[in-house]
Amino acid sequence: MRNTALGLLFLTLLGFACNPSNEGYLEETFIMENEVLSESEYEKYILPDEISNMNPADSAVFLNELRACSINKSRLLKSLSSGSKKFVHVIDKNNQGSASLFGLGNIELGKKEKITIVDYVQYLDTICTIGTNPHQFRDIRLAAGVRLFLKIKKVNKRVSIDIPSKIAAATEFGLAEATFSIETIGFANEDTREILRNLGQDFDVESYVKIMSAVSEILGIMKDSTVVKPVEVIIKK
Repeated sequence: MRNTALGLLFLTLLGFACNPSNEGYLEETFIMENEVLSESEYEKYILPDEISNMNPADSAVFLNELRACSINKSRLLKSLSSGSKKFVHVIDKNNQGSASLFGLGNIELGKKEKITIVDYVQYLDTICTIGTNPHQFRDIRLAAGVRLFLKIKKVNKRVSIDIPSKIAAATEFGLAEATFSIETIGFANEDTREILRNLGQDFDVESYVKIMSAVSEILGIMKDSTVVKPVEVIIKK
């Protein structure tokens, strides 16, 4: 009964294929990891509750997106439909191992050193299959946009290091010392390279203003029709 109900549901959602060599024989097909699967192949997959609890329209879109976690293909920016947001991550000596998740490799921070990472991105929260096992899933966030790195050499403990504007203000009063770099993630073109070409130096109020101008300009370039290759980022609310 369960198999019959499952077949009827996804027949409605994703359509079916007719075998022209065997008149009257209908074989249900499904989209998984960008491949068309027959009903018998699809039965190998165990769908998570996230899909089972969706309304039919959303689940059809979701299944079309589902793929192995290792797959990172180009797509339109508008498909990153979970939202646009600023995410802040702080790395210090205690969690410096997570730096590799941001492309920083192995780093060794001093006791007073910290790195504040700010992502200005459009993103999609979804799930993917782990390795070659179609029965295991994990949450994943794909994003494209602008990433700011602030390497803080020293800072007064009263300064909020997760707010770039406050770090910039603190440098003016000798309460902080920092440098910065900025890059795009998930996409790049001639315009973005030109915007970022001369950015990357000591961080202060003047450079903060330039950074915010660059971020605004780059996000303005990103349209729904922009082709991006989103990167996986840490899931942070």
